[in-house]
Amino acid sequence: MHVDHRGQGLGKRLIKELISKAEENSVTRVLVGSSNKRWKQTARFYDELGFNMWYVQMYK
Repeated sequence: MHVDHRGQGLGKRLIKELISKAEENSVTRVLVGSSNKRWKQTARFYDELGFNMWYVQMYK
């Protein structure tokens, strides 16, 4: 998401709506992936939405 739009709750509203629609269609699991330098903030974002860490990959 562009920096000008961060912190307004749009991403959380979008994810919540997508999960709601998935549940309406009997989807029981949701998996997200992200690759970016802001991984700690990204992990916190999904943690706040009830996601749990499942896999970590490191590089050098």
